[in-house]
Amino acid sequence: MAKALLVPLQLRPDGTFAVTEDPSQIIRQRVLDLLVSSNFDRVMRPTYGCDLEGFLFTTVIDHLLAAKASEILNTINAALSFGEVVDVRLTPLMVGVESGVQVEAVYRVFEGGGVEMISEQIFTSSTEGT
Repeated sequence: MAKALLVPLQLRPDGTFAVTEDPSQIIRQRVLDLLVSSNFDRVMRPTYGCDLEGFLFTTVIDHLLAAKASEILNTINAALSFGEVVDVRLTPLMVGVESGVQVEAVYRVFEGGGVEMISEQIFTSSTEGT
C-alpha cells in the first residue's frame, strides 16, 4: 500500500515527517490538494489541479456548475490510483465581500473502503468595489 506525508505536515520527535498508510486519508489529501491547485501552479505539471480559482471569476450559471463539477470529477479520478470520486457538487457562496464555492466530493477506496465525503469552502475572489 502507498504511503504519503500527513497533511498538515507534522514533525515527529525523531525529526522525520509523519506519514500515513491509510488509503482513505491519502485519497482525501490528494483530492483536497487537487481542489486547491490551479493550472500552472506546478512548473513540471502545468495541468495539475482543478483550477477553481479561474472558475470563480466567471458568472455562475447552473449548467456551468454542472460542467465544472464533471470536469473536476474527471481531473481527480485521473490522478487517483486506488480509489475514485463518484460524485462532485458545487454550490456558489457569497460571504461578505468574498465569493467562493462549496465543493462536495464523494469518494471511495477500491479495496474494502466505504464511501466518504469531503466538503470544503474555497474562496478566492473579493467583490469589494464592484
